[in-house]
Amino acid sequence: MRQNGMLRGLATFSSCACALAVAGCSSGTSGEREASFHSQRAITAVLQLPATSAQSYRDLLPLTFDMPDDLEAMVTVVSYDEVTAPLVPYREGYVMLSCKHQGSAGWYTLTMPVTDQTANDLGRAVGFPKYVADRIDLTEGAGGAWTGEVVHGGRSVLRMEFTPSAEPVTTSLAGSDPAFTLVPPGEGPTIYEVTIRGSRSAATTSGTASIASQAEESWAELLSQATASSAQFAETDGDWYLDSNERR
Repeated sequence: MRQNGMLRGLATFSSCACALAVAGCSSGTSGEREASFHSQRAITAVLQLPATSAQSYRDLLPLTFDMPDDLEAMVTVVSYDEVTAPLVPYREGYVMLSCKHQGSAGWYTLTMPVTDQTANDLGRAVGFPKYVADRIDLTEGAGGAWTGEVVHGGRSVLRMEFTPSAEPVTTSLAGSDPAFTLVPPGEGPTIYEVTIRGSRSAATTSGTASIASQAEESWAELLSQATASSAQFAETDGDWYLDSNERR
């Protein structure tokens, strides 16, 4: 499996995300950024898809983007606990597919529900397919277990359950593979590359994760064919933001 910056350090977009995280997005250079992130908690799982899923994968990935070397999906539920204005603390879930654009590897986001309207609006401005969900929970259980759930329209749209299998390891995070987005979201024709900038340190706990989704979601069938190749819970601190640039 391709070892990218997101997987090594849980650089979730939405954030971005992240989380990779994952975000209420900022844009432009560091001097122009609209908001920054200082603390988050997240469950992330990277899923491997079999070769037999290639057509389903292609159907979900816009033709603007090329298929990746390895069929992978990334699923995250994240809580942004400390952010700067105009954002307020919020939560988010997302499903991403690995892809390529003009030979560069990155991620394309299939869905990105959030709990705050400002985060929704900032993210959609740079192409993330955000919407405001009814509720997103990230709760700790016994023994370091965590559960993340996105509820919308009275349905549990996405649910993740994480079980730890190791002690936390603290690492500094350098960078991440970009997220490629379409503006307007999911349509284009404008293509953006969104990357994480700044300093981050994460206490990451490896483990296992199970994922459940509603059959009505366009990506649910694809995920049902996947095997989780890695999973982790991470608490990330620092000063980071999203840098978005139009691709030519």
